[in-house]
Amino acid sequence: MSALMVYSYWLGTVCCMAAGIVFSSLSAVLAVVNSATTPIWTITGVPGLYLWNIVSILFQSGAVALWVTLYFRKLQFSIMTSDDRWSTEGRAFFGLSFWLVVASIGVQIINVIFIYSATSDMRQKKKAAKPVIEEKTNGAIMLY
Repeated sequence: MSALMVYSYWLGTVCCMAAGIVFSSLSAVLAVVNSATTPIWTITGVPGLYLWNIVSILFQSGAVALWVTLYFRKLQFSIMTSDDRWSTEGRAFFGLSFWLVVASIGVQIINVIFIYSATSDMRQKKKAAKPVIEEKTNGAIMLY
């Protein structure tokens, strides 16, 4: 297999995709949990949603980068063995599965934007909330 592909790039692509799928699934489950309840821990709350989505984006981007590198190093050239007398020179292209991974990165980015816009009212309430300060003026103090 090493003559056909660079094994470390292929293995890195598979590992990055597996990790990206795991973190995407985790963020989806935690999004459902966050919509149903108010989580106690930060890692399962809104900051956790940011974390898991961004980690998923990073792993999926790593998989895309590794696959593009593998494509330009090996796959765009003939990957058939010379004994078969077949050539795939110039016929290789990025398939549907590659573009689906690129689209999933876009969907994850849109998800982070949705989380940011959905929690903007919470950020504004925190800024607007001012502590109540009791001012005791001379006329307000009543002695009995």
